[in-house]
Amino acid sequence: MTKKPPVTMGKERLAAFMDAVLAIIITILILELPQPEVVSPEGLWALHDELLAYTVSFAWLGLLWARLHYEWDPAVVITRRTVGLSLLLLFFASFFPYTTTLVAQNPGNSTAQVAYGLVFLLTSISRVAVRRSLQDADQGNEALVPLRRDSRTLTPAEWGLQAFGLVLAAVWVPRAMTVALLGGICVSLIAYLQRRGN
Repeated sequence: MTKKPPVTMGKERLAAFMDAVLAIIITILILELPQPEVVSPEGLWALHDELLAYTVSFAWLGLLWARLHYEWDPAVVITRRTVGLSLLLLFFASFFPYTTTLVAQNPGNSTAQVAYGLVFLLTSISRVAVRRSLQDADQGNEALVPLRRDSRTLTPAEWGLQAFGLVLAAVWVPRAMTVALLGGICVSLIAYLQRRGN
């Protein structure tokens, strides 16, 4: 019989903390949206870059929250490594309001788009690291096996789109980052809905 890593806290406590921080991040996103100078269709259209950046960030954070719950549901063992990686994930996610505003105000700027994409990529990498820490801490948990299977198909596609967008945004078309992120959100949403239907 293998010895399980020490449990540092209950799963519910850490999950509740992560939920609260993600909710605050999403709330800050909407507070960062400017009001139109004139309340009219034209005034709202003048904010299309801000609304697009907000929508992309909100959709991705919403998917992050849903995926975390899907991945955490069968987990039993929470280790210090899981706690540390969860805090790292929240650290990167906390940059979403800042980079969303940055890219909304400078949509054609390569540096703004690359910074925006890096926040997505680093948060994605952190999420996978958290998931792997859950799997490593409880290798006998059969309920975690589907997570291993899902990661072989979804993660490379999502990261590939993000990396491709980063390269294009850095050297050619800055807005390619936002387009790549939208593509990654669509892939992730489809995969998530298919998994939940099983």
